[in-house]
Amino acid sequence: MSKKLLNLLKYLIGWPLSVVALFFVFRIIFVNTSKLSFDLSLINYPLLLLGIVLFIIYFFLRAFLWTIILGENSKHFSFKENLLFWSTSELKRYVPGNIWSFISRTKSFERETLSKKQVLVFIAHEAIIISLSSLIISLLYIWNFSSNEILKYTSLIFAIISFCIFLFGYRVLKKISKYSRLTRFLNLVLLNNEPFANLKILLFGILTSFVFGLASYFAASSLYYLDVKNILILVSLFNFSFFVGYVSLITPMGLGVREAVSTAGLSVFILQSLAAIASIYIRIIFVISELLSLLLVLAWNRINYTVIKRTEAFISNHKHEVILIVFICIYILYFTTAGFLRYDNFFTGRFDLGNMDQTVWNTINGRIFQLTDPDGTGIISRLSIHADFILILISPLYLIWESPKMLLLLQTVMLSFGSLFVYLISKEILKNKNISLVFATVFLLNPAVGFTNLYDFHPVVLATTFLLACFYYLIKRKYLPFLIFAFLAGITKEQVWAVISVFGLFIALRALIEKKKNSTEFFLGSFLFATGAGFAYILIAKIIPAFKGSEHFAISYFSDFGDSPLNIISNIISEPVKTFSIILEKGRLTYLNQLFSPLGYLSILSPIILVFALPDLTINLLSKNPSLHQIYYQYSAVITPFIFISAIYGSRYITKTFKIFDFEKISIYILISALFSLYFTGPLIGSNRANIDMFSKQLKNKQLVEDFISSIPKDYPVAATNNLGSHLSQRQYIYNIPNGIGEAEVVVFLLNDVFAQPSPEAQRIMAAGMKNNPNFAVIIEDGDFIAFKNLKNL
Repeated sequence: MSKKLLNLLKYLIGWPLSVVALFFVFRIIFVNTSKLSFDLSLINYPLLLLGIVLFIIYFFLRAFLWTIILGENSKHFSFKENLLFWSTSELKRYVPGNIWSFISRTKSFERETLSKKQVLVFIAHEAIIISLSSLIISLLYIWNFSSNEILKYTSLIFAIISFCIFLFGYRVLKKISKYSRLTRFLNLVLLNNEPFANLKILLFGILTSFVFGLASYFAASSLYYLDVKNILILVSLFNFSFFVGYVSLITPMGLGVREAVSTAGLSVFILQSLAAIASIYIRIIFVISELLSLLLVLAWNRINYTVIKRTEAFISNHKHEVILIVFICIYILYFTTAGFLRYDNFFTGRFDLGNMDQTVWNTINGRIFQLTDPDGTGIISRLSIHADFILILISPLYLIWESPKMLLLLQTVMLSFGSLFVYLISKEILKNKNISLVFATVFLLNPAVGFTNLYDFHPVVLATTFLLACFYYLIKRKYLPFLIFAFLAGITKEQVWAVISVFGLFIALRALIEKKKNSTEFFLGSFLFATGAGFAYILIAKIIPAFKGSEHFAISYFSDFGDSPLNIISNIISEPVKTFSIILEKGRLTYLNQLFSPLGYLSILSPIILVFALPDLTINLLSKNPSLHQIYYQYSAVITPFIFISAIYGSRYITKTFKIFDFEKISIYILISALFSLYFTGPLIGSNRANIDMFSKQLKNKQLVEDFISSIPKDYPVAATNNLGSHLSQRQYIYNIPNGIGEAEVVVFLLNDVFAQPSPEAQRIMAAGMKNNPNFAVIIEDGDFIAFKNLKNL
């Protein structure tokens, strides 16, 4: 074949065929749109946009997966060029015939060092990875909703066998001396990598398929309500429909087959007629997203502005940092949304968001560090409860936005920055950006971090980031920023000063070991050790009791060991059998497992670093208050930083001690451990203990409730149920029912709180009794919301 004829053939299957493909794409959209009948105004456009963005990410991930499959051959193409070739060739799969995409891909990627046969082999590899990835994710749906036992076990066995062949097949073939036709064929379709390399590629394929399922879920949810509790099942369903459609050779990309499967699956959750519409709707959104992604790719390849080139160079040189920033932005977006929805739907409370908000609001209005007694009716100093002086420091933020949501936003942003310091610490210790990015990402996924962020606002949660910053500047020997962050951490809660004293001990001992006994470091460390321990003792044993008028309320949690801080510490040390018998109780061991399992227990390989967490870990484990030895509240905030730092040092120990392990293998291990922990104990959507009531149980009359309580003058003393307390806390007097009913001018109940005190039923009886009390008159009543005016005071 002459060169001119070959070039002509390439042209004919190039852009002209793309035009033909576009014709069929628009035909698909037009034909299927005509089948849909729904009101466009009912579409949830934010969810639709999220679905489209995720589909676009899916296409970019697919292109990157192709780059990974090409391996060394990918160096002949820039990623931008590779993305363009892959995207344009994928578009041609819409042309009837099922071969045009393969032909186009072959012609696009054919180079002097890459033959047609090699390209076809890589296409086969891609098909196997995508099929196996979607099948693995599909197992969740198949096992939960299929009544066909044969299908269940067949799919599971097939997936396991395929997984083993994919991982170990090439290694087995290498040991076979005589090749039959079957083995020669397998030699072509199997990836010629070692098992661990194959596992990495497959995990990336699973991530890609998961994003596809997630995009399909949000696209469908933008049209019809699909309970967020079923998100993982639905992601699995959409992957199952993709798998069936992908392996089908009936039509391009299984058009029609995929919709039939997803319709059957969705009909379990919504009406079958709606399921059919949703399935077609998802396909239309999928195709539109693919066109948008192609436009983005074309624009990227055509635009050559200097700013684009500089951005590309920056991303290329700092890809780990850019990826982490993207993850941080996603984290902030999710937890800010979740936190705001918790507030808007009255899942936050007077304990503790309302207490913090009132303290900050009072401070910015001249009543520094004051609040209404949460257990009474008088005005007290916050110092009678905790020494979280940072509330004073952050009060100027209310000049920007005077709302409890400002505290929720601050907490989320500050906690997300902790991942930056985890990354920097890991990079400094391990000298490897890949595993450092893994540690930083796992920090954002950590169940303890997620729960502390979601449970209202607590100043001590900010200490997580401050203590990570302390450790980073400690190992960098930059003591000015170290001291700043140590001070900020100390003023988040009184016992954090004990951790600061451990930092001081570390600095002093490091100076001694390095034979710098008379150095500045030694004196700095000694000063910090004495100051931190002294502050912790004075605040807990003297100052807080003086303001409270009695001992620190937390002392009662350790009454088995004594009635004062010194007695408690002394008895804990002198009675080791009693101490360890408490620690080894089931509930406390579960707590330890929840702390250490997300990082695969690597932290225990560096026990010296865990000494930093010892003060808070001891308090939590030995407390009689069960809330302290659970990860669902703020009590693990000071421990979490050192779980991560010790795991980083533990990773270094493993790689130095056992040559078989490298950072790549440890990274995979950490990711798998983190995902298992996230599913079984995490708060995110789709997890076993998901904290998602703010999404799925929104209060129907929340606007009415909010409008009413916003109309109450701020100079009125108000008594409210705990779940209304954070919405009414910006006033001098806010009482927590049953306190202050007689003193309040307005009394408001929202009788849907399962944690109501003294009990939900007692509050209902109380509200019913007030209806018959001549001293009170109902102002408004709607469902569980009822408000009274106190006729004696108004």
